Amino acid sequence: MTRHQHWIATQAVHAKLNQFEAMLKDTNVRYEERAQVQRIDLNNQVQELNEKIETQGNDLKATLAMQGHELLHLRIMIPIKTHATIMWMLKCFNNKLKKRSKHDFDLSKNVYALKKNAFNKNISMLNSKRNNNVFVMIKISFMHVSKKGSAKRKTHVIIKGNLAHLKWPMLKGTTIMPNKK
Repeated sequence: MTRHQHWIATQAVHAKLNQFEAMLKDTNVRYEERAQVQRIDLNNQVQELNEKIETQGNDLKATLAMQGHELLHLRIMIPIKTHATIMWMLKCFNNKLKKRSKHDFDLSKNVYALKKNAFNKNISMLNSKRNNNVFVMIKISFMHVSKKGSAKRKTHVIIKGNLAHLKWPMLKGTTIMPNKK
């Protein structure tokens, strides 16, 4: 092989190498472009998912906050309503007792001389739609009063049920006086 032929062969090899290098560069560029497009797509998808999660999370937070507020309102209001109902019943009952005639209410001794029928009548008058189904447990204190008018001892009566179930708490013929506070 002459020197000229060797040079031509070398030039051909260099041309092939340059061609391979160009192909590699082209392939790398194409892969890089494709990878860049995929990265952009993935970033967009991740961003969309994050936005969805954030909006759904905010919705859930708002819903939970609303439910928590409603539960707190219920937790506060139920005892208030129950207490107000019981206080209303007791006040109403007390007013009924005060409005009784002088025959049943001795002003000089401050003694309520209620008989069984009168007591049950007052209770049935209180039994309205407003408190018919309210379960109550009321502790009423009475003073046992002798015939002379002096207080002997205090008796506590616990009454359970709604107002329709309140019955005469003492023995028949016992004179009672509600404990004043």
